[in-house]
Amino acid sequence: MRGEAERGPTGSVGHEAASGLGIAASALALGVVGGFLVGAVRAFYVISLNHYVAYRMDRLILDALAAELRRGLIGGALVGCAAAATAVLLAQIDRRRDARSPLPGEGATRVSGHRPVRRPADLLARVASVAIAGAVALGVTAGLVEIFRLTAEPGSRRLYAILMFAITLLIVLGNILLAVFRRHGRRLVRLRPAIVTLGSTVALTLLVQTTSWIVAHRAPVGPSILLLTVDTLRADHLGCYGYARDTSPRLDELARTGRLYENAYAHAPVTPSSFASILSGVRPRETDTYGMDPLRPAINTITEQLRNAGYETGAIVSNFVLARGRHFEDGFQQYDDRMDEYEAVRRVPERTGEATTEAAIAWLRRHRDRPFFCWVHYQDPHGPYTPPRELQPLFLDGADQGPTLRVNDTISGRRGIPSYQVLDDHRRAGYYVSQYDAEIRYVDQCIAELVSEMRSLDLWDRTLVVFTSDHGESMGRHDDYFTHGDDLFPGVLHVPLILWGPQPWINPGRSSTVVQSIDLAPTMLAVAGVEPQLRLPGRNLRADVPDAMVVSETFHEENYKCSVSDGVVQLVWDRFNDDYLVYDLGADTLLAFPRERLGARFVALETFLERHRNPRARSLKPHRGFGADEIEMLRSLGYAN
Repeated sequence: MRGEAERGPTGSVGHEAASGLGIAASALALGVVGGFLVGAVRAFYVISLNHYVAYRMDRLILDALAAELRRGLIGGALVGCAAAATAVLLAQIDRRRDARSPLPGEGATRVSGHRPVRRPADLLARVASVAIAGAVALGVTAGLVEIFRLTAEPGSRRLYAILMFAITLLIVLGNILLAVFRRHGRRLVRLRPAIVTLGSTVALTLLVQTTSWIVAHRAPVGPSILLLTVDTLRADHLGCYGYARDTSPRLDELARTGRLYENAYAHAPVTPSSFASILSGVRPRETDTYGMDPLRPAINTITEQLRNAGYETGAIVSNFVLARGRHFEDGFQQYDDRMDEYEAVRRVPERTGEATTEAAIAWLRRHRDRPFFCWVHYQDPHGPYTPPRELQPLFLDGADQGPTLRVNDTISGRRGIPSYQVLDDHRRAGYYVSQYDAEIRYVDQCIAELVSEMRSLDLWDRTLVVFTSDHGESMGRHDDYFTHGDDLFPGVLHVPLILWGPQPWINPGRSSTVVQSIDLAPTMLAVAGVEPQLRLPGRNLRADVPDAMVVSETFHEENYKCSVSDGVVQLVWDRFNDDYLVYDLGADTLLAFPRERLGARFVALETFLERHRNPRARSLKPHRGFGADEIEMLRSLGYAN
């Protein structure tokens, strides 16, 4: 009896160890399977939300599956490890407490075959350990997901594949060893179901990931494409568009070797709405993106189509309203929206031109060997106009020109300086124009550095480069100063458009043809040799095209406005007044008695506008998709009242 008593604890410990190991393995298996299932559900949600099946986006379907299963597997494994560690920890607590328990009659109640009654301190320790393990698992999971989101480069993906393969190999070898040494590890053999479950789940994820990479190496037939955009840039403040000041010497030089369109117009005077049209190739009425609205995920963008064709895709954006979560990132493998700086006037996150250029160059160096689609967006010269200190005096020769303005209490630029644009005690309009021009000179230097690096990487002559802006800025015309978004003034909608690339992609020269932002999508897809999934209203600018009838829209302070221009005049209708304003595009002036002066032209424009304006305008709501904190940020940016 004495020998059995001595062996009893040892056997009990061995049994408890095996049992604890089995619980830990089961917890890990459940975590991994749970994460896999969560990832699968998320993947199917993304695929359904973006209509990838309807658009026949096989590459993006695999991308979504691989990305979400990877994140789910990592998260599930971490949660499973935390649960397993908690199970082992609790088993240790129980074993030590049992070892410390007094014999019967010494203050503890022990029932034969049962463990002693737990003390409140033991229960508290269990709860605390579970909570701590769960918090650690969630924190590490969030950190790893963020790392994979920002650094999902080919190198890190290869490392991930090697790790997954190694784990799968170890699991398979473990099964073989357990089978061979079954006689010596009968208790450990109980782990086989958990191990088989782990191996199957990891192997299935690895299979999806590998298939995704194989399809990704389908070679595109076209060249690389760089979409280079500058926020709030008026065309008529560039030297190549006739501006007297030397704001853009490097762009002017480049323009002489590219294709410059003198009459290019945007479809909206605000950033998200305009870029929704640039990336999708359809007007705001079709994107349903007005003002600060997000891009609807069901809208098929050129990014998704180029990614599906095998292009490497990346974006470097520097405007708060383009940050991740509003579906402008859809289709991009890497979407760099890191804004670690703040504006000089306000506590609003941004990334200056220098940092944007550095990030763009780093991305291009990593992806120089495969055809890519890269979008680089500069925030400069968006207001407040705060160029680098060394450039601020550059155009001060005209700082004392123009009227002395009041400071408005709101973001309105009507007859005064918007509240968010005020620079110290400066009140002369000429000073603000000088700083706006200095901002353009700054971004001109940044673009020159980017182009220089592309040439050193042997990319410039192998890449179609599209340079444009989302919209311009009011500079005092029509008594409106240093703002945009609420009106469809000609100068705010007139944007630069220059294309560079070797023949036969681009024929150098200047074109006076009226073109529009939605012409960019079919042009880039045509150069890439990609057939659009849907019929696009824009035109391929590689062909000879007639003047466009440009429709532009905005929704501001619950008032919807729509305009149509034919290159000569612009007809503007707004819902509040239910009437028309007509502008002479060449002189950027308001016409008096336009019906009588224009006759048949007015009737044709009116008919076209009524056919293309949004009949749902009365039901639109401002700032859909933004929370209260984000709307407050928009107010500081000048986008909301």
